[in-house]
Amino acid sequence: MAKPSSLPTSNAMVENMTKGQGYEYKPIKYADPLLPWFKVITYKKGKDTIVDRYTGNEGYAGQTITFRKGKPVSALNYYGIILDKKWNWNEIFEFLKEALRANRNKKIQRGLDGFRSGDFLYTNQSNEKRGFLEGEEKVYHKKKLI
Repeated sequence: MAKPSSLPTSNAMVENMTKGQGYEYKPIKYADPLLPWFKVITYKKGKDTIVDRYTGNEGYAGQTITFRKGKPVSALNYYGIILDKKWNWNEIFEFLKEALRANRNKKIQRGLDGFRSGDFLYTNQSNEKRGFLEGEEKVYHKKKLI
């Protein structure tokens, strides 16, 4: 992760991004200079630039903002917890990243509903009401919510 003194400016980030970065391949990743305990990933998805900021491990929170032509067109705030403390959070997040990558060609912001890898299952239920999108993601291992 880049040190705050070597962080790219927002213009430099956008200029240096190429299709296939972010969850799909190698992200541009750095610490947020205003919230140094947050990690930031930026990438291109078609004509959009995505900025995803997140923090935490067993309990986590984040925000994803989609920009088109330099203007925000959508935002998503998320949070979660790991219910079963016997799990290593890294193992769960590696699976979650797989589910997010599996959705790279879809329109929705998060992972592919029903994605499976080994004994893990990812579900993503969402609905839109009056222009607002609400959703809930869950990760299961051998049919147990973790």
